[in-house]
Amino acid sequence: MGLLGGIKRWLLEVAALRPSGWIGRLLYGRLSGDEPMAVQVLEDLDLQADDRYLEVGQGGGRLMALALQTVGAAAGVDHSLEMARLAGRTNAEAVQAGRAHLVVGDAAALPCADASFTCCACVATFLFFLRPARTLAEMRRVLSPGGRLAILTPATEGGLARMFSRWPDDVRLYTAEQMEGLLHEAGFVGVSVEERKGRLFCYAETPAR
Repeated sequence: MGLLGGIKRWLLEVAALRPSGWIGRLLYGRLSGDEPMAVQVLEDLDLQADDRYLEVGQGGGRLMALALQTVGAAAGVDHSLEMARLAGRTNAEAVQAGRAHLVVGDAAALPCADASFTCCACVATFLFFLRPARTLAEMRRVLSPGGRLAILTPATEGGLARMFSRWPDDVRLYTAEQMEGLLHEAGFVGVSVEERKGRLFCYAETPAR
């Protein structure tokens, strides 16, 4: 791999795959989480006061803080202990009030009961999931009937795709058709996938009873 390759791999690990250290805290504590495209995901979910909101891979919790301005309760699942702690600090008041819960867990085995949430967001983390089909099945499991799911992930074309192309074993990029197929296979309905500025905005719902 060489020295340069090793440094790049380390940066990918601490900045994206499992954020940690001062780089992870800087990126997810101050520099990311509430960008316009991420906020669009919340708009796509059309959050309501009685929603129970789940964010898979919530990072530093800044997007969750925005969601908590509307929803009554929220939870975040991230496989990085440091990100769970950071998100807890970002949302300290809601955590203390029992409105927000942050847990460490695997997206492909969510530590949540069936039908626990009415909506779920997954922003800029789906490309790192090793088992995307299983992860989508888990998201469907923890959503109540008629629940809404919104995913933002890089498309196969554009600047982000070129940036991540050097790590083909760690990053999974999808076309709109591939994301539509995965969502349908997981049992979602009302599937919509739209490409905007090199990102895929994916929306789907669980079947209503």
